Formats: sequence, C-alpha cells, structure tokens
Amino acid sequence: MFFKREVNPNVTPQELNHAMLNAKAQRELLERQMKDGSVPKTVAQDEMRRLSSLVTAYGENLITALETQPAKFTP
Repeated sequence: MFFKREVNPNVTPQELNHAMLNAKAQRELLERQMKDGSVPKTVAQDEMRRLSSLVTAYGENLITALETQPAKFTP
C-alpha cells in the first residue's frame, strides 16, 4: 500500500534546515555536558538518541520540501 506524504506549505526548507542545525548544536552541547559530568551518561544517551531521530526526520522532511518546490532553473 502506498501513502501520500502531506506537505505543509507553511514550513520552508530554510526553517527545516535551521531546526536541523539547532538540534545538532544541542547534541554538541550535550556531548560537552556529558564529558564534564554535568549530565548523567544514561540521560545523555537517551537525549542523543532523541536528537538523532529529530535530525533524521528533519532531513527527510527537508528533502521532501525541496522536491515539492517548483524548479527555478532557467537555461
């Protein structure tokens, strides 16, 4: 069975890219906090998994958003 992806025209590729960059920055901060001991390792690992899932989902949504945009290339 095939499913049609719904595209939200109110979310731009730039916004999705910004969200991905934000999640990656959160992941870097979490890595530093885990190294300095301010966040327990188990909590950090759970949060890292969550952030990785978010980045993956945002990336897939970004690709979909870019694919649905009309091409602006003129030869």
